[in-house]
Amino acid sequence: MVNSINRPKFVVISSSSAIFLVAVLFGCGGVNPDKPIVTIDGEYLITAGDYLYRYHRAVDKAEPGEEPVIDTFDDAQSFLDGLIIGRVLEIEAEARGYGDDPVLQRDVITHRQETMYDMLYEDVLVEITVTNEDVREYYNRKTRPRYASLIATKTEKRAEEAKKALDSGRSFEEVVGEFSDDRLTRGIGGKIQEPMMYRTAPVYDAIFDLEDKGDYTDVIYHEFYDMYFIYKYDGDADRIELDYEAEKGNLRGELENYKVNNAISESVDKLRDGAEVERNEGVYNDVFSLSVAEVGEKHFNPITIIATVNGTPVYFDDFWDYFVYKLKFSGTDPDAFRESDTKQFKNTVEKALDFFVRETLIEAVAARRGLTEREDFVREMNRFRGGKLADRMYEKVVIPTVPKVTDEEINAYYEGHKEDYALPETMKGAFILLKDRGLLEELHKEALSADFKTAADKAYGYLLAKYGVTEPGGRPPDDARETVAKFDVTAEPADDRERPYDAILRKHVFDYPEGTISPVIEVGDGRFLVFRNREHTPYTERILTDPEVHAAVKRDAQAEIMLSPETDRKCREWLDDFKGKHEIVIDEKVLNAVFEDIQKKKG
Repeated sequence: MVNSINRPKFVVISSSSAIFLVAVLFGCGGVNPDKPIVTIDGEYLITAGDYLYRYHRAVDKAEPGEEPVIDTFDDAQSFLDGLIIGRVLEIEAEARGYGDDPVLQRDVITHRQETMYDMLYEDVLVEITVTNEDVREYYNRKTRPRYASLIATKTEKRAEEAKKALDSGRSFEEVVGEFSDDRLTRGIGGKIQEPMMYRTAPVYDAIFDLEDKGDYTDVIYHEFYDMYFIYKYDGDADRIELDYEAEKGNLRGELENYKVNNAISESVDKLRDGAEVERNEGVYNDVFSLSVAEVGEKHFNPITIIATVNGTPVYFDDFWDYFVYKLKFSGTDPDAFRESDTKQFKNTVEKALDFFVRETLIEAVAARRGLTEREDFVREMNRFRGGKLADRMYEKVVIPTVPKVTDEEINAYYEGHKEDYALPETMKGAFILLKDRGLLEELHKEALSADFKTAADKAYGYLLAKYGVTEPGGRPPDDARETVAKFDVTAEPADDRERPYDAILRKHVFDYPEGTISPVIEVGDGRFLVFRNREHTPYTERILTDPEVHAAVKRDAQAEIMLSPETDRKCREWLDDFKGKHEIVIDEKVLNAVFEDIQKKKG
């Protein structure tokens, strides 16, 4: 199932990241893609199209510097050998019945749905028109944010009652206090703590259709939150500086995405009523009779299905993760909700399940466009399923033949890698980072005579004023060079994705004891830094008798055996054994034609 928890109704897929690349089939101009390069047992084929697809996909998906290289005919043969090994493993795995494994089937269905969505997105995108006037209007809304207040309720009936109360003349703040179920805004009159920007969701768009301050929207349902909203226009915030010429490309992309998602959603809605939905009543009823923990324990392992839509399964764990996440996001405990309001709990479950029913119908939309019959789709699904089967062969056949790590090897590995399992030296605190040295020196004096928080608050107030943010709860742009923040820095960088500030702080913080405030430090890029160290944790060596450490060392020591030259030699023998069981015929003329085609496209 497409992961809906971490994205809006439909995921944003950019043209550059789509799985179906034009490059995939460009090489077929000089080669018949259906021409077999390899025949296995007179039946299983690897065609020129398969080869080109795998090669171009591998190049596109590889990390920088790890792309497959085909500069010589020997390179082309080597790449083909990898494809042959994969196909042989697929054949052997099928013969052992691994293709019937529920986990493998679930992975294939999930990838199928995600792949279809990528294809559908690109197909619909071609039909979308965004005019220069559309982009300019979007820019105008985005740079002129509005303040708003909201009433959010869990039921439509309650929202309609709130709307009637507003229509009768009662104040918005009073109605919020009586009807709103949003715990974050109920106590402050429903006020949202930052200006509302132009967004794609209908509940946000509606604010900009209101003409006068104090006007409010009709009741609007938001599917992800599963709540009903009424918004009030409170006034305009300060204009946000945004370079139109520099940003218009991004703005156009956002609008295209908005229109594509709406078009797909409308297509799904048209198919919803005619869909054949069969619910697994046993699993469905457990939702209402078991606790959250009991439901998860019973239906996450082994994999269970809560419904099928036109024969395609909706997996329970996807549905349940989504359902529980939505409730907890709104501050609702699922078990308590079920006990306190059974009718509403059931209604919420039904809506969550219907969300997955609708997403599953994307396959039907894609099929109507002929996308599921396209060669690149078929090749991608063959590639993915074949890879999963090969992985299963390694898991079931190869890995069990590798010797298990002994206690002596675990001890030896630990002695050679102690530092990898130690807890690094860390320092926690807060910092002020400004380009204005004079201001920072004044704040530094205040930090020493009063407290660091007072100085940091003044620095933050300075930033708000500098960027014209005057309303309560406002904040400067995310890309503001001046920064006030907390830090948690290790003596050695944890990974390459750390904040740039951490690298700056690491050079200085360990020179000052816990509880002290640093002097003003020039960081070398036109900025100046003052920090307060709050909590220092020294380097701590962890011992092997710690169960967590022992488990990690055992895993890593076993992995070292898996990657050893001896294991690699045995693995190659094992693969050669399997290849020897099959009749493999290679057409070198076709392979050479493919190789020449790749070289031409490189040039």
